Amino acid sequence: MKNKLILAGMFTLLFGSCSLLEKKHTAQHNPVELNGKWHILELDKKRIPTSVNGKEPLLVVNHSENTYTVFTGCNNLGGELIFGKGNSIQFERGISTMMACDNMEVEHTFASLIPSINKYALVKDTLVLLSAKNQVLGKFLAKKEDINAAKQLSGKWQLNKVFGPDSPAKEIFANDIPTIEFNTEEETVSGKGTCNHYSGTYSTEGQKIKFGALASTKMGCAKLKEEALYFQKLEKTNSFIVDANKLTFYSEGQKQLQFTKIK
Repeated sequence: MKNKLILAGMFTLLFGSCSLLEKKHTAQHNPVELNGKWHILELDKKRIPTSVNGKEPLLVVNHSENTYTVFTGCNNLGGELIFGKGNSIQFERGISTMMACDNMEVEHTFASLIPSINKYALVKDTLVLLSAKNQVLGKFLAKKEDINAAKQLSGKWQLNKVFGPDSPAKEIFANDIPTIEFNTEEETVSGKGTCNHYSGTYSTEGQKIKFGALASTKMGCAKLKEEALYFQKLEKTNSFIVDANKLTFYSEGQKQLQFTKIK
């Protein structure tokens, strides 16, 4: 009887642990959080050294373009990223340089894992790539950049694209193109819609952003419907990416608005 109780306890512990592992790996994440550089820590359960052939192995994700690049210490691999429902992700094999190096293990291992990558999980600063059966294929540590993401918002931006109705701002807003300007020291924002000026506050955490209530003037104009669309998309925004002179706002990983820096 005692042995049966111990065995039952072992099964409870085993399946309880599996349940916890499943929950950790299926928690919903915003794919924008993958944007940036990641140290390659582990591939196929093998620890990766911090330097390979004198170079740092890195995974770089560009979410605004849905692309990735892997710096293996020898050749660079790159291609398209496809995000699906939940935390599903696919790495499409694309371009690769063609050098021969003394140590090509990182390159060969990552290339061999690409067809099996099915989903991802984020555990604090660690990105985990998983197979369809939750087998851990790789682990990556977020690389801390010298430039704070929030500081990149500083300045004045002009809208150039609205997502939803997939049309450039010049076609939706004609000559009344909205702007947004960030004061990153005071965490305030101001700008102009199609005819009304607005201002308010915002807060950031990494590449997450949240706008406070925005106050605006109450002028009437011919494009109040388009202005309302602009404000609705600002309100829905919860993350951003700055890439060179482009600023893109996202809502749950879906593009909302894109701006070009003008000041």
